[in-house]
Amino acid sequence: METTTNDIMDAAHTAHARANRLKETANNIKALTFDSAVASSDQLDALRDALGKHTLTAHHQVTQLSTAVTDLLATLDAHAKGADTEGSVL
Repeated sequence: METTTNDIMDAAHTAHARANRLKETANNIKALTFDSAVASSDQLDALRDALGKHTLTAHHQVTQLSTAVTDLLATLDAHAKGADTEGSVL
């Protein structure tokens, strides 16, 4: 039972860490958007490149977060099914 609880906690921590990374990337994109509003024409290309990189990173992080949440739900489901067969409560 303790191992299962650790598995659930590990999966939850992984999902939480992925969500935090995505939040940081979103904040970087937001900052770049504000910077581009006041940027000179010389700076716009560099800002556009940085925005493209952060957007690609965000896409990758969304995929990782989705996988982490799916893993968490599968772990919870397996624990619930195991608890049902053992007669214990989740």
